[in-house]
Amino acid sequence: MAPRKREPDVRDKILDVATRLFDGHGVHAVGMQQIIDEFGCGKAMLYREFATKDDLVVAYLERYTQTWDMIRERAAEQHPDD
Repeated sequence: MAPRKREPDVRDKILDVATRLFDGHGVHAVGMQQIIDEFGCGKAMLYREFATKDDLVVAYLERYTQTWDMIRERAAEQHPDD
């Protein structure tokens, strides 16, 4: 049996769901099963993309860091003398 093809944006979609839940309830209050239930995938799919909750939290924090960096850079461009 051939391995299943990976949807190219499934990782981002899982991260979108996790971000919404983490932002709404806090990282410690959200379990992997809640993310699985909310996303509507199986455990295998989630754990294929994020082997542990720590891996998912790291991706969540990296996304926020990138977003924050873009916001800060835009603000610096718009207000160069500040």
